[in-house]
Amino acid sequence: FVLGGFVGTILGALFLFWGVFTPQLQAVQRNWEFLGGRALMDANGSGGAFRSSRRGLQGALFLGRLQDICVVEYAGATVEEEYDVADFSDYTMETDELEQYTGNPYLLRVRLTDQQDRQLQVHARLSEEYLDLETDMEVVCLILSKSSRFDQLAALTDIYVPAVRTYIGDYPYLHRNGVENLLAEDDEIWEALQDEVIESGSSEYEYEDKGEPEDDDDDDDDDATSRPNRDSSSWEPSNFDGYSTSSW
Repeated sequence: FVLGGFVGTILGALFLFWGVFTPQLQAVQRNWEFLGGRALMDANGSGGAFRSSRRGLQGALFLGRLQDICVVEYAGATVEEEYDVADFSDYTMETDELEQYTGNPYLLRVRLTDQQDRQLQVHARLSEEYLDLETDMEVVCLILSKSSRFDQLAALTDIYVPAVRTYIGDYPYLHRNGVENLLAEDDEIWEALQDEVIESGSSEYEYEDKGEPEDDDDDDDDDATSRPNRDSSSWEPSNFDGYSTSSW
């Protein structure tokens, strides 16, 4: 080699394994961009809660429900420009008419709320897996803030909807098995999540003790609304993505 045997060997190995390294490098880059180079801090750790935004970001679980679901052509669309999800019952990503004509796909717009009436609005590319979503379904996501009061958010992850086992978001930042195991193993979190459904006055997605679904004659709904099963995976809240977020 012109560059020498050792350098040539290194470059050849990088070229050979580039396809293996690329996804990992892209994930690291996206994580760093999302966090802005700041570390995740534990407000309950040494030093306690902090007020300064220079030391990092704090994370917390958001437990709530779907308040509204619709489809829009762009993130800044007004209420008058929203479409009913029912109008997209035969939608597929491959046949997205808006993307074919404009280069930009349809977006799913979801509004989340909780018992304290805190609200979030999130956009993600419309996908056929979102067509089963309904209002008042419970949701779980991780939120990040510079402040321990979480009065203004820096970002939030993709959103897990247990009733249909669907994640809303353009990038899979949450550890799938980890989130489902957290709901399966932590009774306090699971019961708090079910309180969101009961508070909304919805009976369709209510659960009995420890999240077990009520018995009914529709066997097809049992699997869709049952509490996640326990398995051997551990919870790893690994990564985050920067959706458009609102303060509460």
